[in-house]
Formats: sequence, structure tokens, C-alpha cells
Amino acid sequence: MKKKQYPNIKNIEPTNFCNFNCPVCVEKNPPRGFLELDLLEKIISHNQKILEGQSIWLHYRGEPLMHKGLFEIIKKLDQARVETRLSTNGFLLNQENIEKTLSSPLKAIVISLMTLDPKKYQELRGNPYIPIVKNNLLNLVKQARKMKSKLKIQVMGLDYGCKKET
Repeated sequence: MKKKQYPNIKNIEPTNFCNFNCPVCVEKNPPRGFLELDLLEKIISHNQKILEGQSIWLHYRGEPLMHKGLFEIIKKLDQARVETRLSTNGFLLNQENIEKTLSSPLKAIVISLMTLDPKKYQELRGNPYIPIVKNNLLNLVKQARKMKSKLKIQVMGLDYGCKKET
């Protein structure tokens, strides 16, 4: 007897809005929107067997922290026994969002810092916000340590293939 195979779902995008306009982004002019909570509930109820036990990234091309109901989405997925993770550009990780993040059932967060070089950051992100993002990241780590949080915090950078002198 064959075991029924279900697809492995990896992403549910809370929003495809983004607060940055990165020159490297491929997503420039799609229709924009936010995941409605009633649609999420429908997705969960119709796919409980598929979703249960999975680890879902709440990110695809948008900035998830722009969704005002993001932490309710995380809570609803947790109630359905789904682990959640998200990726953010870090700009909206203010104190309020740090507190909400650390008190939520979120399992992992990736801050896409891209580079520590301000000039390269400006080139890639189209904005000079690297000091704000770095400060937000440091505040997140500090608060997580203080709370003894089990949240997995990762920082993403890019390898530009720069030649190293030998």
C-alpha cells in the first residue's frame, strides 16, 4: 500500500508590498495586496493534513512586517501546528516589532543585511538605511539574549565574487 504524498509547502506570503525599492529586485510592478486572515483560515482548514508539522516561510517577495496582522498570522499557524519563519530587510524591526517577534511563536528570523559596506548597501538597496537596520538587528539580538529567547536569528549577506589579493 502506497503512502499518500502531499506537497511540501515552503512559503505563504503575508504581503507583496515592500518598503524598499531595491534596484536588484525582480518584483517591480505586480498587483499588490495583503493576505486576509479569513483566507488564511480557509487555507489552514482545507489543508490541515498538508500543513501540520511543516515549517513555513512567511516571506516571498514582500516585507512581512508591513502586514499589520503578521503576528496574528503567526499565531493562527502555530495553533494549526505549523512552524513559522520569516525574512525581513530589518528596517521595520523597531522596539514594538522586536517585542512582538520575541513574544510570538515564530521559530526563526532572517535579517537580509546584504553587506556591511554602506556604499554597496546603498547600491543594492537604493537607500542609506544601513545604520538603522544594523541598530535594529543589534537591538533584536540584545533583547533576545535578555529574554533568553529560543528564536533563531540569522543575518544574510551576499558574496559579490570580489577578487581577493593573494
